[in-house]
Amino acid sequence: MAEHGTFNTYYLHNAACRFFVTNDPNHGMIAFKFEGVVFTDESDTRAKHAELKVTLDRETCSWLEQHVVKWFEECVVHAVVVEFDRFIGAGDPEQTKKRMEYLEKSVESQGGFLGMHL
Repeated sequence: MAEHGTFNTYYLHNAACRFFVTNDPNHGMIAFKFEGVVFTDESDTRAKHAELKVTLDRETCSWLEQHVVKWFEECVVHAVVVEFDRFIGAGDPEQTKKRMEYLEKSVESQGGFLGMHL
């Protein structure tokens, strides 16, 4: 929060992402843990990008090579942005609009600043 604030930012922690390169999770699964921040657009209705710390958790691919792990780490970031958009879409857009209007009014009533009376 100190680095990115709270406006249109969502902190994800203790999260996981799994990819299956075969139909048998015992032979062809790559699992990652991650945490970080997802940033949304000004209207808070679409994920713009994510800054994540991604680490390999476990895998069941005897043929896995390091450059492939790096590529899948990048895939985690893209997958999180896509899934966050799905999360937003499953929510209540009217509630989001009301929350944004409330925040704008709060900012205006405090002279353009929000939080800690700054």
